[in-house]
Amino acid sequence: MAMIATLSFLAGLFVVLLLGGASYISRGAVKRGVAILALAIGLAGTTAVEIYPALKLTDSMADNLYRTSELEKLKVERDQLVADLNQKARDNEALTKTSAFFSKLHKERMTRIAEEIRNVKDIVLGPGSGIVAGTLPTEVTLTTFVEGPGGFESIVNDLRSFKSLRVRGIGETVPPTLAMLGPQHGSEAGTSGVIVEPIDTKGTRTVGATLATPPPAPMTGEGETIAALHRALDSKMATGTYRAEPINDPEFIAGRTGHFYLIELKSPKTGANFTFDSGKYTLQNNRSEYKATFDSFAGEVLKQLEGHAKFDLFVRGSADAQAYSGPYEPGYEFRRLSYLPSTGRGKYLANLATVALGTTVRNADLPNLRGEYLRGYLAQIYPQKPAILLEGQVTKKDNPAARNTELILYVAW
Repeated sequence: MAMIATLSFLAGLFVVLLLGGASYISRGAVKRGVAILALAIGLAGTTAVEIYPALKLTDSMADNLYRTSELEKLKVERDQLVADLNQKARDNEALTKTSAFFSKLHKERMTRIAEEIRNVKDIVLGPGSGIVAGTLPTEVTLTTFVEGPGGFESIVNDLRSFKSLRVRGIGETVPPTLAMLGPQHGSEAGTSGVIVEPIDTKGTRTVGATLATPPPAPMTGEGETIAALHRALDSKMATGTYRAEPINDPEFIAGRTGHFYLIELKSPKTGANFTFDSGKYTLQNNRSEYKATFDSFAGEVLKQLEGHAKFDLFVRGSADAQAYSGPYEPGYEFRRLSYLPSTGRGKYLANLATVALGTTVRNADLPNLRGEYLRGYLAQIYPQKPAILLEGQVTKKDNPAARNTELILYVAW
């Protein structure tokens, strides 16, 4: 465009000079007319020899710069697409492994239930036993009894807490709440059933035969489940709402021997990681989504660890390099924070440090404020294991994806 404009101007000037020279000659001023014509011819020659090639070269360089810029943009988009595809592939691989873990978990539970059923002896079926075939469509099916809430697996766990099973004698009156298998309607009035109660060490309430139970066996099923969970976490466990990746540093936090896992929680609606708005450190509009995601992670991972492995939760916030200075968010004026300080080499010290913040929020404060906000919110929705704050970090790039928080899971296995 610049070249065309310049050439148009020079051509116009050439025409003006040419007409002016001709005008002077026609009026008798030959010398002046010839001089102007010579000037016009010189302008045309200079344009053809010097100006036009220079303009063409400059225009070509501008085009090359534009093409180079566009090419760089395409390369960045290509690299981002490749990174996204690789991440999707890793997530799919982790999701497959996680699916296999939960399938194994379900299979182990059903196998254990079947084994419990096979180990039960002397169950009499039919009239008078308390166990009869159902005939009404509203009666509970066996599948519902075994797999439903409070089903056979829960009953087996309850039975393990008792030390003996006592057989009710004929004609013995027992409160109905103790009868596990009571007589059906229409059955004989004196039918005996099984009463579940703690063992009577004094022997004052023993009526009829006592079914001795062996010492409780080790929780083989639970042990296998924990081992399967261990393998799933070590192999980058992932679902539609969270992703767990092992941190290959046994000294990530000083004094803790075990395994650490980076947990990324994702929105159940978008599948993206939870992020904060610029200059903000609360999730006022996404609290319910965050709770749903964390509840999923807690139910599938933390509940499995409870009572079987020592574990702790840590929260770490981050911010991008965008400069910020502003007020605290109402209701969340955190002026003093306690966290495990970073050593600056991707590791953390074992003892808490307490720091005081100023009257305004700076960009450097946002990582720890975001972490403290999530730490407090997690204490409300999962009070069983209060999280510990790790010193956050500010990334070197202006990237909205860096305005987030991460969970760190520590398991002592």
